[in-house]
Amino acid sequence: MVFAFKSGEDGGAWFKASLAIAVFVPVLAYAMTLMYRFLKRKGEKKTGMIKNVIFDVGKVLVDFQWEAYLRSFGFSEEKYEKIAAATFQSEIWNERDRGLLKEEEYVEQFVQKAPEYEKEIREVVRRSGETIVPFDYALTWVKYLKEQGYHLYILSNY
Repeated sequence: MVFAFKSGEDGGAWFKASLAIAVFVPVLAYAMTLMYRFLKRKGEKKTGMIKNVIFDVGKVLVDFQWEAYLRSFGFSEEKYEKIAAATFQSEIWNERDRGLLKEEEYVEQFVQKAPEYEKEIREVVRRSGETIVPFDYALTWVKYLKEQGYHLYILSNY
């Protein structure tokens, strides 16, 4: 900048060059800093303040479709109603969720409610896992959240 105050033919040129450098260099440094911050942030997963997502399973990630499942056996309407009442619609089914007894003990209680359909009840309960159907969005949703860096947890009785 000192050279810009020289007198002579090239004094004006030196002044313009010094002024340009005095403005250009800080602006360029600022632009490079912004670009660095932008590129650094782009590579990081942004999760904000939320780091963990806790899901219930039933009616959130999966549906319990016992009616369609039971209909898939092709039972007559009367048999369907009696087996439904003895199993899925009984208070025993809700107790089963608590898991206080062994599975066979629950099955015996279901059979006691409709002993004439023992064979069918045993088969229905044996394959009852088929009543659980994931919602269409569940897998995509879980994968997306995982890719975004969230920690995923389940808190459920399911």
